[in-house]
Amino acid sequence: KYINTKETEIFKKGEILSGKINVIKDGYFMFTIPYDKGFKVKLNDQEIEYERVDEKYLGFPITSGTHKVSISFNAPGKTFGIILSIIGFISTGIVIYLERQRKF
Repeated sequence: KYINTKETEIFKKGEILSGKINVIKDGYFMFTIPYDKGFKVKLNDQEIEYERVDEKYLGFPITSGTHKVSISFNAPGKTFGIILSIIGFISTGIVIYLERQRKF
């Protein structure tokens, strides 16, 4: 079901896991990273679809041979959360400013 590899060299650089894998036969490559939306998986520098494998992990189909793989994650809703935080800080600053102006 899952692939056998001769060599697997995966490194973490900042927020990205990347490296080379040498696959013996076609199958599925599985990372023991819990499946979630928001991953970006590239195989040989082309973005590919990933799936939930073994009921909980991130994986994708792969063919035999040597491949370059990279995985990054961008949390869903992160941008929206950042925008709301900025609005909250600005609103708080305005309220503090107006309260100080009212006291004088």
